[in-house]
Amino acid sequence: MGPGQGKDVKGPTRLLHSVIRLNDDYITGGYALNYKLNPAFLNEEKGRQAAISLLKTYIENRGPQIQVYTTNLDDIKDAQVHPEKHRDLIVRVGGYCEFFVNLDRVLQNEIIARTMYGEG
Repeated sequence: MGPGQGKDVKGPTRLLHSVIRLNDDYITGGYALNYKLNPAFLNEEKGRQAAISLLKTYIENRGPQIQVYTTNLDDIKDAQVHPEKHRDLIVRVGGYCEFFVNLDRVLQNEIIARTMYGEG
């Protein structure tokens, strides 16, 4: 699960807080949050500590399963143009992982449009 494209405008803390507040009584089956993080954000100690703090708080507050993946947006966009260079690029789709180049163009564009946290 995740917010609709263009709806996630208040940042990663607000997103995680919203998920924690979901009422499980109205959800059938399991659910997991897909959370896209720019790998460059983790290059700095400040970014790593921020990510750790957010995720630790999320878990301590009994947030449901979260699936964090790190992907450089430029690489994803390049994979649409040059799929032969990115055969090993894996993304989260909706409860499963898939090679980006195996997805149809509509789904590729949807993944590109998702909010990526840690963008400068």
